Amino acid sequence: MSQVDVQTGSATAPWYKASGPYSPTQGSQGWSFIWPLPISDSVPVRFRARATDAAGNLAVGAWQTTTVDTVAPVMTVITYISRIEPWRYQSPLRTGPPVLTGTVTDGGIVTRLWAQAYGPHGAAYTDTVTRTGNVWRNAPLLSDDLGSYSVRINAVDGAGKLRVSGPFALTPPRMYLPLVMNQR
Repeated sequence: MSQVDVQTGSATAPWYKASGPYSPTQGSQGWSFIWPLPISDSVPVRFRARATDAAGNLAVGAWQTTTVDTVAPVMTVITYISRIEPWRYQSPLRTGPPVLTGTVTDGGIVTRLWAQAYGPHGAAYTDTVTRTGNVWRNAPLLSDDLGSYSVRINAVDGAGKLRVSGPFALTPPRMYLPLVMNQR
């Protein structure tokens, strides 16, 4: 081979020069092609290659299909309750309502959805997100530590694209202690 070109999309699309061909190894010559991927969300794209040898003979390969996914899942937060009563989210009770709800969509599939929680002292831990179809909700599991927490919601699609939403601060209500005055 003396040259390899690649065509993407359709038979009327332009041909682009590939890198190589490289030195033969065990009767084969390798080549590579990198093209600027379109902004696509799990869209099938056809491509084919053609090779020209030193004598000018041309061979065009069959169409192949690959999926292009350059877009992370889309996440929308519908409900966010920032003031919480921590005792309602501690184990074993965990009876509080979801503090975060929303939707997650992708042109392909969302393979993983989880929460990353951060405690008052900075300790991070993974928490569950309940999902029904495209709707998700999180009622975080909080430790016994007093103070503010924060939560990030993470979604990964079938192509490994990550979307992070947050951080969302969760603050306990302020507590006012009675003022005691010493009168003499």
